[in-house]
Amino acid sequence: MSNHATGEYYRLLNDQLAEVNNGNTGEIAIVSANYGNIEHFVFNDLWAEAEVYLAEKLDRLEAAKPDVVLCASNSMHLAFEPVVEKRHTPYIHIVDPTGHAIREAGLTRVGLLGTRFTMNSRKMHQRYLDLWGVEIIVPDEQDRDLIDHITLQELCHGVVSPESKGEALDVVADLEARGAQGIILGCTELCLLLGPDDVPHLPTFDTTALHISAAVDFVRGDDRLVLVGRPSGLARSA
Repeated sequence: MSNHATGEYYRLLNDQLAEVNNGNTGEIAIVSANYGNIEHFVFNDLWAEAEVYLAEKLDRLEAAKPDVVLCASNSMHLAFEPVVEKRHTPYIHIVDPTGHAIREAGLTRVGLLGTRFTMNSRKMHQRYLDLWGVEIIVPDEQDRDLIDHITLQELCHGVVSPESKGEALDVVADLEARGAQGIILGCTELCLLLGPDDVPHLPTFDTTALHISAAVDFVRGDDRLVLVGRPSGLARSA
């Protein structure tokens, strides 16, 4: 939910929409969160306060009468999901496009990189398993701390370093050795650090790109992954 992730969402949404819509870009309403507030909520485990904050942001976004809403953060889905489930606003849960892509690839066990909140979230792991038949494995505690630091202290502030890329690739190698058939880039900033070319022998699933592609598919008439006021529903039959 940093400004870097928001900018990437905006750029990629318009690029993909232009490709499929004769050069026409999207009419996109953005309500940008103050990342300082997000850091405060996350670092202090203030999830109830985060829900109140995101509810106010969603109020403002709903005033634009969007056809579908995206929350540009894996971690903040922990606060966004209980808020949006009480509304009648169509949204795409960030897990579902990735789970769908993994299932379509015929994989059943994948490694997850992201913030420690995402990597430690039983609810998120369970969604992958229950809806998409995907078992999640995560790095060991020391490597989770490393990936969390790279994500929150570097990437979310626009810092991308070769040293951190090398360390992240070491974590990927360890996950592969433990049986990961692919890797989820489960933070919307991780695409700034790693991509398919960095791990050519192992499928990577970029939650940012897949979330955006699902929104573009919706514009083209495919609403299988769109939810309205419920936690699962359509995703089970997608």
